[in-house]
Amino acid sequence: MDADAPWSTVIDDDTSPIGQALLYIGAMSEPPTVELNPIDGHTELTTFVDIIGRIDGLHILVSLHAHEVCEKSDTGEWIIPKAIREAVEASGDQADSHLIGEIDGLKDGQRALESQPWYPARDGDVLHVHYETNGALPEFGETYRVENSEEHGGLVLALMSHTAKDTDDVGWYSPGVAGDPLAEPWFEAGPAQLTLIRDGRVVHGGTR
Repeated sequence: MDADAPWSTVIDDDTSPIGQALLYIGAMSEPPTVELNPIDGHTELTTFVDIIGRIDGLHILVSLHAHEVCEKSDTGEWIIPKAIREAVEASGDQADSHLIGEIDGLKDGQRALESQPWYPARDGDVLHVHYETNGALPEFGETYRVENSEEHGGLVLALMSHTAKDTDDVGWYSPGVAGDPLAEPWFEAGPAQLTLIRDGRVVHGGTR
């Protein structure tokens, strides 16, 4: 894959996870990579099946909850679903028509991110993400530092602090997409919920 191609956000569909994943896999222009990604510091329910490929020039990360789509082996390891493995082998420019609008939306969002005067992220940037009250989940915030990671091969997000009562509710954007660590929170939380600090100065303060 072209390392310079733009990344999209994580696509995480809890209503029909495998069905949504198969649509995106079928639209990928080359066989994607599939890997299990346990999130450090969380329970096993936060292990993800990450499918990374490219659609129409966009690098797409499809992230699925392992406990929703996988079974476990006798040794307790998650098993990648057969439907996903078969779809990966058969992938290649078979986009379903309803994905066109979603992909166009991702492109618009990526262009909006890249047009910001502070883009791209720099080592040492500090990102604060604000969450409004959502059902039983009270309002809280979390703070990340942008840092270079040899392990991940580029800039990533590292969780610094948070105000959540439950630690399982935080840290979802760490490490993020290596090389473009602000993409996930930009798409998932939204620019209005983000505050970016660079060299002690607020360079993005959201629009709330």
